Amino acid sequence: MTDNVLPYSDRGRFEYLPYDERAPLVFRLVADLIQHEDESLALEHVGSTAVSGCPGKGFIDALVLVSSDNQLPGALQAVERAGFAEHDFGQGYPGARGAVRLDAALFRVHLQIVSRDSAKAHEMIAFRELLKGDPQLVMRYVSRKQRLITSGRDRNPEYTEGKGEVIEKALRQAKKRGVVDQITFRRYQLADHDAVASAFAACTHQLGFTLDPWNDDMHQIPAVYLETGGEFIVGDYERKIVSFAGLRRDSADRAEIRRVGVHPDAQRRGFARAMIRDIEDRAAVLGFSYLYLDTSIAQVAAQRLYRACGYRENGHVEKNGIECIVYNKELLGLLDRHEAID
Repeated sequence: MTDNVLPYSDRGRFEYLPYDERAPLVFRLVADLIQHEDESLALEHVGSTAVSGCPGKGFIDALVLVSSDNQLPGALQAVERAGFAEHDFGQGYPGARGAVRLDAALFRVHLQIVSRDSAKAHEMIAFRELLKGDPQLVMRYVSRKQRLITSGRDRNPEYTEGKGEVIEKALRQAKKRGVVDQITFRRYQLADHDAVASAFAACTHQLGFTLDPWNDDMHQIPAVYLETGGEFIVGDYERKIVSFAGLRRDSADRAEIRRVGVHPDAQRRGFARAMIRDIEDRAAVLGFSYLYLDTSIAQVAAQRLYRACGYRENGHVEKNGIECIVYNKELLGLLDRHEAID
């Protein structure tokens, strides 16, 4: 174990705990520890603690995403170097667990290492997104888990099977409504380079722009965005990357949203607005309270999008000979943001 990760403590009977608004911060700490060992790995916060206001057992559940199954052993080694101990959760995938302390509180962490294209990854991320947008589903899910815990069925496989019924039904109904396969967002990985470059080229062509040298940041995403305290996300839809957005750190509390794009073949589905919400959540976790961005005066659809997302116009600038409108937005506290949206 490293100094940051403590041994996992099994407390016997599980408790039903209220949502802890520090959970996203703990996840970010866990992600930083693992990505320090292997920057090619992407992590996604899933489970109850990934949904603001959702009570549960209080575990920090996370997926460690790899590009292919043959990278699973190497990913497990990186997770172990970060201080987490290998553990079999009985899910058919490598796993690990440990504990992380924040503000004198101890958070237990469960990690599952899966291929980013696996059904497991898509289902868990899709269910998380359904929970974020459906308070009634949250109530049904919470009620089922509470009954399982209070009746003593809080151990696998009974607990997993019991809550799994709610998950499977929600995904099945959502698919009938055309909601799933909904777009899912995750952190950029090195293996995404070609797919992101292709989607970016399609967006640029649609707007009538050229791939000038000032777009070089799209070929240096880790250095420009991830390694400088920012973020870069991609959107997966039907097993393809169809959208992308970057968050470039400007100061401790200020960041710029850049390179927001949705492939022309995937537009008019609400993906751009969902992506803005996702990257704002990530910005809040990283401690940013002020976001700004710009778009050219010719991009009327983008202007409508940003206004609809709560951004206010704050002047004009010229970039590479193109007149652009600047927008800004102050973020609420992470918990308040979801209460306001929901």
